[in-house]
Amino acid sequence: MASIKDVAKRAGVSGMTASRVINFSGAVSARTRSLVSAAVKELDYRPNLTARSLRSQRSNLFGLLLPDIQNPVFAALAKHIEEEAQCLGYNVVLGNTWESPEREAQYLELMLARQMDGIIVAPVSPENDRLFSQCLVPVVVLDRTLSSDSPLRTVTVDNLQVGRLAARHFLSLGHRAFACMPGPQNIALFADRLLGFQEVVEAAGFSLELVIGAPTVGEFAIGSEICASIVSQCRKRPLALFCANDLTAIGAMREAQRRGLDVPGDLSIIGVDDIPSARMTMPALTTIRQPFPEIAAAGVRLLVEMLRDRGQRPKNIRLKPSLVVRESTAPVAAVGRSRPLAPLASPRLLRVLEAGD
Repeated sequence: MASIKDVAKRAGVSGMTASRVINFSGAVSARTRSLVSAAVKELDYRPNLTARSLRSQRSNLFGLLLPDIQNPVFAALAKHIEEEAQCLGYNVVLGNTWESPEREAQYLELMLARQMDGIIVAPVSPENDRLFSQCLVPVVVLDRTLSSDSPLRTVTVDNLQVGRLAARHFLSLGHRAFACMPGPQNIALFADRLLGFQEVVEAAGFSLELVIGAPTVGEFAIGSEICASIVSQCRKRPLALFCANDLTAIGAMREAQRRGLDVPGDLSIIGVDDIPSARMTMPALTTIRQPFPEIAAAGVRLLVEMLRDRGQRPKNIRLKPSLVVRESTAPVAAVGRSRPLAPLASPRLLRVLEAGD
């Protein structure tokens, strides 16, 4: 088993410097931190947790609360959080809240009773903001935000920019008719994605043909169901469709193809997240990538920093998304129309369809 001396030798630094990086106990340069982190992974270094726990009177455990581990987004976050935490000498205990505020509160109480050193949470809603804010251990919020005045540290993606990137890509391809499946608007990140998309579209002199809300965060089936509304209600072709996430986009693509529409000839589609299956659809899905490894690393490192300095001021880290162009979008002039589509009797629409409509 590798020792901290082995890590220091591989990284070409002193044992004290390697210890500072691993334990977040002192200032080091970004290059040095990168060298030591690489050596830790290469040598599969694991600190002696029992000895460390006795010295520090800590459990070396982090609680991780996620809304739905079946969602590839949260599965990816869990994977990267666990990897980063273990490199720093911590283990992770997972609680799957299933988008339930009540279950989230129960898991939080359980983790605090089990003496977790800190909590990382992608919250279900702002409902439990007070509970997290009053925790006696550090809490870091990932992916989603709580209330605007929450004192908690956050690591998020710039979701306004997510929407802007999608809209600019559509406009650059010559699209002039736009639809949106933005996700539940009571979750701030989905509201921001819609707002960013709408800002760019309207600044270019256009408007949304159709905005369709959904009661859940995003599932394959939701995309299929909602796409039926788009096919039956939107008059203009080709249409540009921006989806809240990749799962919804893939569902919409499948339903559009089942109804005889060509993607991207009749319907160009952009998702969000860049989950692994986005590369495997036919056509491959254009999407806005979230930097999951960076989100996870920033969250874990922020939690460790808070453990070492509880007097820190709140810190909000916002990371940049990026556009990944694949085959589900193409220039309007290049793809044309796959087949003639008769105009529908419905007028130009702007609707928000919620559960029960």
